[in-house]
Amino acid sequence: MYQKKALVRVRVLSQNTMTVLSLLFFLCIFAPCPSFANQTRDTEVLYFCIVNQEDVVVYTKELPKNAMFGIRFIHSVAKSPVEEWFSIQQDGLVLQKTVYNDFGAGLPYQPEAGQTMEFTSGHITISGYNRKFQKFDVRVGRIAEHTLLLPKENTTYEELPLAKLSPAGSALTFTVRKSHP
Repeated sequence: MYQKKALVRVRVLSQNTMTVLSLLFFLCIFAPCPSFANQTRDTEVLYFCIVNQEDVVVYTKELPKNAMFGIRFIHSVAKSPVEEWFSIQQDGLVLQKTVYNDFGAGLPYQPEAGQTMEFTSGHITISGYNRKFQKFDVRVGRIAEHTLLLPKENTTYEELPLAKLSPAGSALTFTVRKSHP
């Protein structure tokens, strides 16, 4: 009689345990976990890619969402450096700001609606462009010295002349991909 009661208790305990475990499994699979969802959204990794005219990836770098990169070039009229800064987004690239040393033909002289202009350390910065591009092309300049500015682990940037990726006069396409190319 004692063995029969113990066996019944074990079966009831096992059924209850299985119900709880099934419920936990269901919740883990189908219910989003807010803290995990926020963590993955903030640390999402994207692939910044540069593709040549033959559709060959000539440069790729794994970057987190919202990482910034710049393109520096010598302005054709002002003959001074201009930097355009972009952020990496899931759906493409976003022009954030332009930095240059002095006013000249073809350079912005006043901010548009929603933009700000700052004068610091001999530089003029216009921020707030927020212009979105799925991709964009840059023709490697013969005189412009186009240079890619990439983030390092600290606050400095690695410089990569675009002429090392493709000959002068050729076009390079800048884009973002969600998986490794």
